[in-house]
This record gives sequence, structure tokens and C-alpha cells, in this order.
Amino acid sequence: MNPAQGTRATPFRLGQWRVYPDRYELLGDDGTLRRVPPLLVALLLRLAQDDGRTVSRDALLSSVWHRSHVNDEVLSRAIADLRRALDDDARQPGLIGTVPKLGYRLLLPAMPIAIDAADTGVTDSDHRSTQGAARPRRAAVALALGVVAALVASACMWLMNRDRAVTAAIPAPADMVHARPLVSDPGWSQTPRFSGNGDLIAYSAGDPDSNVARIRLRSRDGRVTATIENQGQWDICPLFSHDGLDLFWTRHDGSGCHLMRVSLAGGASQSLAACATGVRSCPDLSPDGRGITFTTDLEAPPGAVGLARLDLQDGTMTAWPDPAIAPLNDAEPRYSPNGEHLAFLRGRSSNRRLHVLAIESQSTRSIPLLDARIYGMTWLDDSHLLLATDSEGRRALVRLDIRDASRELMGVAGARYPDRAADGALVWEMAHYESNLWLVDADGGERRLTEHRRSDGGQVLSPDGRYLAFQSNREGPDSIWILALDTGDERRLPLPAEDTWTDPAWSPDGSTILMSRYRGATSQVWSYRLDSTGPRSVPGIPDGAHDAQFAADGMSIWYVTTSPDGERALWLVAVATDDAATSPLPWPIDSFLSHASGLFVQRPLDGGLWRCSAAGSDCHALPAADGAPLPAVDNWTVAGPALFRQTAGDDGTAIWRIPFDHQPAQRMPWPASTSGQSLAVMPDGQGVVIARGTLTQLELGWLPPRTQQAQ
Repeated sequence: MNPAQGTRATPFRLGQWRVYPDRYELLGDDGTLRRVPPLLVALLLRLAQDDGRTVSRDALLSSVWHRSHVNDEVLSRAIADLRRALDDDARQPGLIGTVPKLGYRLLLPAMPIAIDAADTGVTDSDHRSTQGAARPRRAAVALALGVVAALVASACMWLMNRDRAVTAAIPAPADMVHARPLVSDPGWSQTPRFSGNGDLIAYSAGDPDSNVARIRLRSRDGRVTATIENQGQWDICPLFSHDGLDLFWTRHDGSGCHLMRVSLAGGASQSLAACATGVRSCPDLSPDGRGITFTTDLEAPPGAVGLARLDLQDGTMTAWPDPAIAPLNDAEPRYSPNGEHLAFLRGRSSNRRLHVLAIESQSTRSIPLLDARIYGMTWLDDSHLLLATDSEGRRALVRLDIRDASRELMGVAGARYPDRAADGALVWEMAHYESNLWLVDADGGERRLTEHRRSDGGQVLSPDGRYLAFQSNREGPDSIWILALDTGDERRLPLPAEDTWTDPAWSPDGSTILMSRYRGATSQVWSYRLDSTGPRSVPGIPDGAHDAQFAADGMSIWYVTTSPDGERALWLVAVATDDAATSPLPWPIDSFLSHASGLFVQRPLDGGLWRCSAAGSDCHALPAADGAPLPAVDNWTVAGPALFRQTAGDDGTAIWRIPFDHQPAQRMPWPASTSGQSLAVMPDGQGVVIARGTLTQLELGWLPPRTQQAQ
């Protein structure tokens, strides 16, 4: 048989090889060029003719040899020779599969390469060819089709192994010793996601200096790489369709946020819907592949965001859960493998809580993690989530059982946005950052207060403005430090190093600091007198309390408790008399500040700020300077007769002073703080201490499946 007369006589791609039947040549992506006997080309063409279906031994013998003086042993030897030519291992085949007692089939689709792919949007990023640079367009086309072929095969394997994907053994802490770097390119590599059974990984490669991020695709071994081009936008959060032929992501540019889709087989990218502006929230596909759930801006209240589900077949979009009956500001949706639950985060960016929605009953419950922050998550099976969270004292991967909220520290300090493949492999982004404190005076002059390679924050000034209390993880889990502003001397309070200490707050006379102590799943309120040798627990405040502040009289303490459904309640206790605590506020809170001029509270339902009497009664909403309701805000404080709030606008992020006497608001000449709830304004309003964080590197790490961990 002349192979050029076969069904696929035109050039085609099979995995990393381009096959030229009329020349009897194989050209590898690494530039390897091999000539193969015409009979082996004919055999490969016959297998390709059936597009992955099993071709019986009899059919191969009849069509390639015409049954002339050959037997089954000849076919077996020819298959072995073809595998050697393709660098395919019969023990772990990637291209030619054996179907015992039946025949053989191709494990990857044979994709024609003689097509015009000018609009694929997929370009070659790492191609090396022995043909030089004479045909760069053809190289790009070939690589694009190689990516598509790998995606199709990955999708087929995923569909065949869906049950295995659900029942694969979940990782144990001991497995994390096998974690490895995956991508350490310059710039930011972030938000990775697996395709199908995990053969390919998509991620966002960002250049923060030029504010451009592109979606990149690569195989686990790095042999196949490609880039989704853009025109200067910030593309992030890639997501493969279940059939492996489409890619979704979120695009942030000057016009807002857009949920995007592109066909990797060809065609221009398209915008499907508007997503939430200025919010980092990655979308997720339902297990049936029909709907994609993402975060979008809501009409009311201003600044609120929620989840929406877009039906990819009919284009309809539904809010989910119904914002009319649920609190707002939902982000980071992730479907469980069986499709019964949707995990997501709820609340302001600086104070999000983990929630799980039972899809059939539409009932939502909170998974209590105290005041921990969550930086992405993935499902390990139908009952366990893998969180990137600081619930155990520093940001790391934590395994959580949604049935009883029990959790176990897995490790990998600094990990964020994990994802899991069907065979148990894990991938995540690894953030390397530092955050230090700066003092900025009334005219914008700056003085650096701390300098190290870890993170300071949660700063609060003493009532006289001479000392700064803050939390820092420079020596392990967060602990409380004090810095004298006039001399620059700083010291760590003598607190047990095995615990996590946060939320420092001064007494009105400046003699005592309140703080939250976290040990395991329990929090307590402790105090430290500056003239003492150690901390003590505060009587009259129950276990589970946190974020305590003295009332204006210095004799009572406000503190917060978090219910199992995630609601935060504010309580007041008179410590000196051990009076029973009462809850004077009729609604839950998001954050609060006890000040000499009153109690200030942020409500989760509207995101606005309310001012109450020092005892917590007679509350009213704070208006902006123009009398309109104050918009939702994350970073704010009170100093003297004014509210200071940090907000993002068309002209950038700024700190504004809003007097309580309804005088015009004043934009301060101060740089923005880079972390939430981290403004400390001097008592006279003539300076501010801000946290300035620097993300030095974002790279990718991964954990191979258990079958490869020892290799």
C-alpha cells in the first residue's frame, strides 16, 4: 500500500511529532528528524484513520499487508518498531495503546497541520526547529495543534476516569515533602489549573511592571508550551472546558472585567459576560460542563459582588445563591466532584468566610475558621477541601473536612490558589512577599519604620501617639511587637511562641494591650500590661472570642464571637465586675472600632459604616461629605473628629478625611496601604502609619501523584 494514497496522506500531528506521509518523515518538536519505512507509515495511517477507535489485528493485517504471507508476529514486531520510532514506551504508552486480544488504537488524535490558523490566538513560545526561522507561522500552527491534541486526549482520559478522579487517595502531610518547583519564570506565575486528567496546566504569566498578564499552557514535563496572546490586558484565572477544546479566563482592562472564552482549535476569543471589577475571583465549571459560575458586580448595594451562573448552552445567567435572601460579596466558587456542593468565600476582601452551598436544597452554611483568611481552594474529594489559609498561624495548605470542620495542616508555606488533578497531583502558586510599616507625615513625607523580609500589619497607635503596636510573622507565627516612634526601638512581647497572636488594641490610658490568641481551632482574648512580665487571659470573656477592644471608659471590653453560620456578633463585658456580657447590637457586624467619640461599626449587609454611642445604642449610618450614604469600604479608621477611609476611584486609590461636622472631604497626600484594615492615623490627624507590601515573586509549585513521588 502506498501511504500517500491513504486516508490521512496530508501532514498531521501526533503528540510531539509531525508526520509527513509523502516524505516518510517524523519531525519532533525538539527538531529531531527521522525517516521511517513506508510500511510503518502505512500502519500509522491505518490507525489514524479510525480516530482513536480500536483497530483489530485482522483489519491491520488486511489493509497494510493484505494478508500476504504474514502472521500476527509480524504485526507485533511492526507495532514495536513504530513505537520505537515515536519514542513511545509500550509499558507506559502515550501514543499507541494495546487493547488485549483485540488490536491497537491511537491514544492521541491525529490533527492535520496544513490549515490556516491565523485566528487561533495560540502562539508558539518555545519552538526549536532544525529548519531555522524560515517558517515561523507553520511552527506556531504545529504547536497550537499539538496543544489541542494533548487537550483532546486529556479530556478523553478524564471522561473515562471520572470515578477514579473522585476516589483517588487524598494527600497526607507526609506527601508534601515531595513538592517541587514547576514554573519559576521572571514575573508572576499565578492561578494554575489542570485540564482533564491533568496532563496540561494553564496559568497566568504576568508582568507587573507593564501591567500585562497572558494565559500560558504547558504539559507537566514542559515539552508542550503555548501562549494565549492578548493586547495588553491582565488575563488571569484560566479554566479548561471538560472536552479540553475551550479555555475560559477573566480579563481585566480599562473597561472592567470580562469572562472570556477561546477555542483552542481555532477562532478569536470572545467575551461571555461581565465579571466583578477589581476583584480577584476565579470561575469554575459545573461537573456536567454546562454552566460556569463566576463573581460579578451587583446592582445594589453599590460595590457589592455576588455569584452568577452562566448556562453555556442557552446563554441564560442566574444569580446564585439568590442575593435577595443571602448576604452579598461572594467569590471563589468551586464545585465538589459529585456536583452536590459549591464552596465559596463570602464577605469583604479583608474578612471573607468559607461557605458551602448544598445545590439541591439551596441551603448555605458557614464553615467556621475564626478570623483566618483564605487564598483559594480546591476539592480533594466530595467531603474534603484543600485550603490555602492562615488558619494555622501562617499561610499554608490545610485539609478541611466539611462535615465536621476538622482540619489538618498540610504544609507548603506561602501557597495560594491550589488545584488538583484526577490522579491526585496538586499545583499551586507560591507567593514570596514582604510587608513593612511606614510613617507618613501631613505633607506626604515618609519614614520607614520596619525593614525585613516577612510581614508586618494590624498596626495601632497608642492614645498619645508615641508607640505603635503591630503584629509580625518575622520570627514564626504572628506575634505582637511594640515600636517607639521617637527612638525606633522595637521589641517583641513575651508571648508563647507556639501560639498565634493578633489584633492588638490599646487601653485608653496606654498601659495595656488586648490581643487575640489562637491555638488550634480555639481563640481567646488575652491582655498584657506594659509593666508586667507576661500576658494573662481576660476574665469574663468566653473561649471563641477574638478581636477585643476597650470601651471608651476603660472599664469594659468589646469583643467579637463568630457563630457556626459565620455571623459575627459584638458583645460588651464589664471586666472589673465580671458582669454578664450582653449583645447591644441588633444586627451582625463585619468590623468595628471603639473610640473616645463613639462606637463605629461596619455592617456586612450593606458594607456601610454606622456610628453608635459608646455603650452601643443610638446607632445611625455615617453619610459621606455630600450627605449621601457612605459607600462600602474595607480600610478605615477614626482619629480626632474625623473618619479616614481608603478607597479606590478612577484616579487611583487614596485616603480621604471625612469630618463628622459635614465639612467637605479632604484627599490626604498619603500613599495607600496595601493590606486591608491597616490604617493607623495619629491622634491629631497629622500623620498615618501604613503597611506597604511588596510581592517579590509569584511562581508555581506542584506535588506529583503518589505513583511518581519516589521518582
